[in-house]
Amino acid sequence: ADEFRQALQTAAQESSGGPARDLKTGECRSCGHGNDPGRKFCQSCGGPLTESCLSCDQDNGVWETFCGGCGANQEQLADSKITELSEQRSRVDSLCREYRYDDALQLVGQLAEQSHPRFAEFPVWAQETRPQIEREYAEAKAERVRLVGEARSLMSQQEYTAVPRLFESLAKGLWNSEVQGLIVQAEQSDKAAAALLTEIKEQVRDRSYKGLLEKTERFLELRPDRDDIREIPATLSKRA
Repeated sequence: ADEFRQALQTAAQESSGGPARDLKTGECRSCGHGNDPGRKFCQSCGGPLTESCLSCDQDNGVWETFCGGCGANQEQLADSKITELSEQRSRVDSLCREYRYDDALQLVGQLAEQSHPRFAEFPVWAQETRPQIEREYAEAKAERVRLVGEARSLMSQQEYTAVPRLFESLAKGLWNSEVQGLIVQAEQSDKAAAALLTEIKEQVRDRSYKGLLEKTERFLELRPDRDDIREIPATLSKRA
């Protein structure tokens, strides 16, 4: 974990142009121009010369290592925050690979809200990444809708065992209550039909007719394709 954290810090430093260096009083972080310490914006590039403390939000010069209000070490706090944000960015990629797009978009939203200038790369990355994730999510949801429609068609045809197999092609991260409900309904219907069929056959074999008509009617609701069972109600009616 320590090695991974160090690697993230190194990557973050490289993406921002290398490790931070100590700035002289009045020096602009963006262009390096020397300014009067009382200025708020660089005389050369217009970049900000003050930034809020990462601990207490008091404004300090960008060249100040320790906050004038609370004494917090800004470089240490920034390194720790960059590591945290880098881990979140990596987590977004992992969530997308797991098809957990809702969680990924929530994390992207958190990265997009970073307003401190030290972490400007993260909201930029979030704004560039969000449309791609939303596009992939829309395509995944369209595939889910298609499979749900096909599953409902299979249910109407009493092809219960085919429904769970159908959703095997859909990543678990995309399963919702509708998908899970269809799978449960299909499995329960298949088990109920199998149990009823066993009972019906046993009663026919034993010539035990009590409740047999109700069981065959229920079975035919689940499996109307079984013509052999359909003959039983007619036989029972003749017997009656």
